[in-house]
Amino acid sequence: MSETVVPAWRWRVRVNSDGGVIDEARVTYQVQGLSGDWVARAHAALTATGIPQPGEDPGGQGANLYVARREVSFAEEDASVAYVEVIYRTKGQEELSYTLHGGARMDHIETRVDRLGNEITVTHDGDTQGAAVSVRIPATSMQATGITQLAVGGTPLDIVFDWTGAINNAEWYGGAAGTWLITGVTFEPYDIANRRWRFTFHIQHNIDGHQPHVWYIDPETGHPPANLDSTGFGLVDWYFEANFGNLPF
Repeated sequence: MSETVVPAWRWRVRVNSDGGVIDEARVTYQVQGLSGDWVARAHAALTATGIPQPGEDPGGQGANLYVARREVSFAEEDASVAYVEVIYRTKGQEELSYTLHGGARMDHIETRVDRLGNEITVTHDGDTQGAAVSVRIPATSMQATGITQLAVGGTPLDIVFDWTGAINNAEWYGGAAGTWLITGVTFEPYDIANRRWRFTFHIQHNIDGHQPHVWYIDPETGHPPANLDSTGFGLVDWYFEANFGNLPF
């Protein structure tokens, strides 16, 4: 027996409170002519011609939506009838790509250069020496969450080891190379049968970069000399670089 789909059998649309933009829509389809056990009937209902598939958009003014989830229920009075509820969400919420969450605060740091990169010095009785100051700088943190399908034989720890401790090797979300650091990676099962896991990358921004700074210290004064040149100042190559444009989602 072939399945028959009755489209838009019931509509339920949720509209957000800011400007009337649709951020979720639920459309229920009726599918008739099903047979077999409940697994076979559910599979037939989800794959029937006319039932929207994952990732599709409804077109027209709904082009900003995509199919995020589908749920099947069966008619109590007729085992050959099922209802497929298709849940659309805005594409900014899609789980097949990654979504960003985050914020910023002001953190204390100690620095020996001003905001333009010039060395800070002080002079007393003709003696000039380098100086350090404690200042606040913006500290932005983000969480990037998405779904990854692992390679056959792979484990979530492969992703953890490949990315934890990486800094960006090129500009990313307005931050220059070396200013974003992946401070942690968490994961949870999403679709184990198909080796799909949900990962969240915790990413921290530092406008001065994350590689450690070192200065030459004058053993007599305990401070960097005022005439410190580029040979007496440097960065320690500690964090490895990665292309953040290729996050594994």
